[in-house]
Amino acid sequence: MRAKEFTSATDEAEVHAAIGPEASLKVVKRNDGEIRYEIYAPYTAGGKSWLMAMGNEFAETLARATLKYNRFKDDPSVTQIMEGGWVDTRTQGTHITPALVEKIVTFLHEFETKFNQYLAANTKLPAIQMGNPCGSTTYYKKDLAQDPTREYGDVDVNLHLPPLRMPNAQRLALYKQSIRDFCASQPDLDSESGGNLIAKIDGQYVQIDLVMSDISSREWVKALAPEWKVKGVLSGSLYAAFAQALLLSFGGTGIQAKTAQGKLVPFRQSKGTTLVNVSSRPDMWAVDVANFFGARVHTQELMKHPGLKDEQRVFDIAQSIRGVADTLEQNGKLNNDVLPYKNAESLLREIARIYVEKINTVINSSKFDKAATPEAQEKAAKTKGGGR
Repeated sequence: MRAKEFTSATDEAEVHAAIGPEASLKVVKRNDGEIRYEIYAPYTAGGKSWLMAMGNEFAETLARATLKYNRFKDDPSVTQIMEGGWVDTRTQGTHITPALVEKIVTFLHEFETKFNQYLAANTKLPAIQMGNPCGSTTYYKKDLAQDPTREYGDVDVNLHLPPLRMPNAQRLALYKQSIRDFCASQPDLDSESGGNLIAKIDGQYVQIDLVMSDISSREWVKALAPEWKVKGVLSGSLYAAFAQALLLSFGGTGIQAKTAQGKLVPFRQSKGTTLVNVSSRPDMWAVDVANFFGARVHTQELMKHPGLKDEQRVFDIAQSIRGVADTLEQNGKLNNDVLPYKNAESLLREIARIYVEKINTVINSSKFDKAATPEAQEKAAKTKGGGR
């Protein structure tokens, strides 16, 4: 049974049969008279949140994939594996709590000062700026007050690079090499790739992943935060699926597109292309995408969900995507050479298909093979096997 076939007579048993035992259904009559059937599903083992309120195939497909992912990772013992994977076995026994993240932030301020001094003395590269923790540790202060025993797998932190007159790949390579060289000169500090740090903090080794972006993106990266206590892979995969279906990139510098001879091309194409910035406004990204494709009139749904609100929510991302799809259809911007989708539902169906594919890829990730200690091996085996 598809979600769009649900009616006011549908009971909980039917919802459980169609979607899963964790899901429930609520019938809502909107002010405009439209009936919507809201799928209610848990994000985490400890509570429930609205997954979305669309009452259609798009909602159901996302719900199924999300529930599958949640069953896969719900056991608290696999948190470390789920967060980001390991690059060093020394970190596998470390329990990263909000209190430890607070100490890591202090360490990173010291790292910023010392590394910039190293750059000035040994290279011609200008100084970097350390940003805030991101990923699940975005909310470490909130967790410190409300859930101090919570554990993270690793720490992601934004590192902002100054603009240089060279391709971004070359800039990244220069800074990563400098990070490796700097770490090699410091006690209890290593970096395998220049994109991470293995630091000894408070007597234990911690993995810190550096998420590099341009200094001009300091505001934009707020849009990439996960929802509180919701795995970032859900919002990230939804963003990525949306971007892929529209031939865009939803990344650390904003939403971008590539054109060749004035025509939009897949973002992975590199030869003979021109990079186009679509949006760097976290609170208006959905409106900017619709405008990029030529929309002049925006639907009520899009205006209600133009982008990031006070805090990230997967529900809002899904509503924003729905708003963009409906707006493109109403403006006659679909069913053409660039966007070959017959209508909004066709576009949403493709986004949902890509989302499911990405979630399945995450579930089968080879990063679990990094487990080396007996404790970590047990966690990885349980996770890959879907055990609870």
